[in-house]
Parts: sequence; C-alpha cells; structure tokens
Amino acid sequence: MPSLAERFMSLFMGHSGAHGTHGEPYQEPGKLKWEIKKTARTVREPVTLALWETHLKGDRPLGVITIRDDSTCSWGSIDVDKYDEDFVAVHRKIRTSKLPLVPCQSKSGGLHLFLFMANPQKANEVQSLLRDIAGSLGLAGSEIFPKQTHVLSERGDLGSWMIMPYFGTEDSNGAGTFGGRLKEQVGVKPSGGHMTVTEFLREAEKLRLDDAAFAALSTTRGKQRREEGAFSDGPPCMQNLAKSGFPEGGRNNSLFHMGIYFKKSTTDWKEEIQQANRKYMNPPLTHDEVQGVIKSLDKKEYEYLCKIEPMCSHCDSLLCRTRKFGVGDGLDIPVLTGVSRLDAQPPLWFIDVQAIDTRLALTTEELQQYLLFQRACMMLGKYFPPMKPSAWAAILGPAIATSTLIESSPEVSVQGQFLEHLEEFLTNKLRAQFKDQIAMGKPWEDEEEGKFYFRLKDLEEHIAKVELRDENRRQVTRGRITKWLTDLGGGPHSFFIKKKFIRCWFIPSSAIQQQVSIDPPPIERSKI
Repeated sequence: MPSLAERFMSLFMGHSGAHGTHGEPYQEPGKLKWEIKKTARTVREPVTLALWETHLKGDRPLGVITIRDDSTCSWGSIDVDKYDEDFVAVHRKIRTSKLPLVPCQSKSGGLHLFLFMANPQKANEVQSLLRDIAGSLGLAGSEIFPKQTHVLSERGDLGSWMIMPYFGTEDSNGAGTFGGRLKEQVGVKPSGGHMTVTEFLREAEKLRLDDAAFAALSTTRGKQRREEGAFSDGPPCMQNLAKSGFPEGGRNNSLFHMGIYFKKSTTDWKEEIQQANRKYMNPPLTHDEVQGVIKSLDKKEYEYLCKIEPMCSHCDSLLCRTRKFGVGDGLDIPVLTGVSRLDAQPPLWFIDVQAIDTRLALTTEELQQYLLFQRACMMLGKYFPPMKPSAWAAILGPAIATSTLIESSPEVSVQGQFLEHLEEFLTNKLRAQFKDQIAMGKPWEDEEEGKFYFRLKDLEEHIAKVELRDENRRQVTRGRITKWLTDLGGGPHSFFIKKKFIRCWFIPSSAIQQQVSIDPPPIERSKI
C-alpha cells in the first residue's frame, strides 16, 4: 500500500522544478491576522517524497505550484478568503449542484475548494471551470488556482503555489499550526467537522475526474453559462442569481442592477422591471419601491453595480466583458486572466490574455502603453481595437493589484545575463597575452594584481554579437554597464601604451568565475 506521503504527492502533482515554503508566522502592528508573506519563498528545486514526509510531520511546510511546465494541471482550487463563511452551507450548495469539490479549511480560517483530475488538463480550461463554479456558488472574487494559464519556463516564469493541507498531521506537538497561530488545514465534512487525513484522501481520490468526466463537466457548465436561462447576453451575476434566488437583503440593489440591463437591451425596460420583480423577487418589492427604481433609472444612465452585494459575490467579470450587454458591451477587448512579475532588474511581466494561447513576456513599458501591448498581441495573430488610456488603466489596475511575484534566479535577469557575457568576454581564448594588446580590443588579466583590464567599447561590441532579446538589449546601456562593473568592485583606469593614453576599466579577477580548462580526451591511434 502506498504511504500517506505517496498518496498526497500523487494527488497534488504540480510543477516539476520548484516549490514554495514559509517560516514563522507574524502579525503586523494593530492587526489580528497572522501573516506568512514576508517569510514565504520560492525554492527552485523539485518536490520530492522527502519534502512531503517533512510536511506531514510538521517540520517544514510545503507549497506546490499548481500549473506544470507544459501549462497543464491535475488539481485546482477556489481560495475563499472569507473567515465567517458557513462551511455547512457551502457543503450544501456543493451537494445540491453535484460538484466534485473537496472543501478544506485554510491556514487563515477560510476555505479551499479542491478539484482533482486523474490526468493533467489544460490550465486555462481548469481555471475557467473553477471561476464559473465560484460565481455560481456566490463565491466570486475568490482566488482561483491555477492563477496562470501558461508558463514560460525558459524565461524564468513560474506559477503560483499553495501551502498543502495536513501540515503536521502526525505527532508534531502543535508544529502544524505554529502553536495555534494558524488554523489546521484539514478537510471539512458536511456537518462542519474535520476530516481525518485518511478520510480526506479517500474523498479526494474518489472524486477525481477522469478525462471524460472533466470534459462533460466543462461542457455542461460552459453551455449553461453561455446559453441557458435569463440574462444570457448580460451580466453573469444576474444569470447566477436568477437560478439560485435573490437574497432578501439585496432585492432593491438587484432590481436596480437588472433595470440597467433592461435599459441596455430593450425599449420596454420599465415593464421588464415590473415583470422581473414579480418573477424573481421573493417576496416581491412593493409598488412604491419598484417605481422608485424606475424613476431613478429614468433620470440618467448608470453603470452596473458590480461592487455591491449580492452581485459581487456572483460575478464573472471575464465573461461579462465578452457579452453584448455586459460591462464590455460585447466588444473584443483584452481580458487579462493572469499577471505575474519576475523580480529582476529590470522586472519582466508575464501576462495571460484570453483568446491567446501563448503567455506574453513584456517589459514594464510594453505593458503600460496599450499600443505596445496591442502590437505584442498582433505578433501572435490576435488584434484588439484601439482603446483609450483610461480604459486600459481600468483593466490593468486590478490585474496588477492581484499579480503574483516570482523570485528571480540570477541567470534570468538582464544583469545576470550581462554577467554571463562579461565572463565569456574576459575568459575566452582570444584574450590578450600582453597589456599592449588591450589597444587591439582584447581584455587582459594582470595576474599579479588580480585584475582584468578592458575597454568599454570592446565589451559593448561583444555584447552586441551575442543573443539577447530586443527588450533585454535595450536595457544594457553604458550607464548600467558601468554601474554593474562598479558593483563588482571595478572602476575606470588608464594605461600609456605606445605613446597613447588608453582609457579602460578594470574589475577584480575574483569577481569572475574562471572557466575550467578541460583537456581533450586521449585519442587512441591504431598501429600502422
């Protein structure tokens, strides 16, 4: 029989080359919630069985990156960041909707609703399905994992990770909750009680979807979302609420919201409002309340009440932007489904755009200026119409606010690539044997002083010949080169060579990792 660690590793299979972890939780001054952000880190090493074992023992928490190298995933989650959520009510909705989700209490006291697949599925399809499910359950606005739909591993890109459940399930003397500062991350039963680790594994393995079941669920929910029921050409929140029922406390806001839709979609909007009140509101609003809504709407044009309950809890903003009478009026506008920032100098942004199969890698300037973003999309065969800066800012702002930070490994940053090319320039076989050869464009090492000497223009010519993406090449300016050389302990210098002053730069030899000289293998010669 496989061990607990082996079963968890099979269930939560994710990115093969990296994982996350965190240290001691802490509290910000004046706040009650315990945080881990400052102690969280991404480790570019694979998830192993040993890491799972230390996680289950409570020795070191393990975070698994949902999306794999090939932009697929075998599990996903709706991260409900509401600490007063009624677990029993959520369970009831899940059972009523016949959804294959496994609820689990999160470390902050919220909920993770896990979806498991027997075989990896495309990340964009998993994300879309979970976003739709969240809206139908009244949990819109929750984080969806996978956060990304594609990854560009060769550019240093990584997906977002989640700390796994059942940290410290074995005899860990409270290590699993850091002395009670965090909640136990355990499965939740329909009664609201906690699942044992074996109960959680049994439930998760039972609800795993094979390929046919995943396709059927995606197709069914996609059809309902696009075609069936009232408001199918308007805000999805109205469509969701029309099926599940409008809560009594939000009936007035809901009818006003519907009135905005009716004004956009029909000329007889006043009659439509009155019919909607009788059909959907239980109990219906009074005649005076309905007339008050109509009178307000008759005065001027209003925007949808997207940030007001109950609409915001049933929202699907991405879908809404594509609908004829949604917030985007059916226009073909860019919908950003995932944004990550590589913490390099300068930073690099990875962007998922709906309707584009490839993840974009953009500089800050390319992301900030819509024209440059539009051009990057056109290069991938997708054209978006012109857009005002204010409209682009309205799309970009929320996407950046919820973006994921990726820790950079040195070699993927522009500075890291520069250092690699600097090392190659200084240690190649064509370097100078004598100081005078600096004037010939060759770097020279003074072994007694322990310094390399070279002219800046020769280094720049070398860099111009190597492979660098256009956006990276623009970042390698002379000002940045001298800054990076100074950071290595270098500085300007002059030599008097053949009656001429030669201006050059130096850096300590210790700043460069010398290339190892490898003798060629012996060649066996046959006797003649």
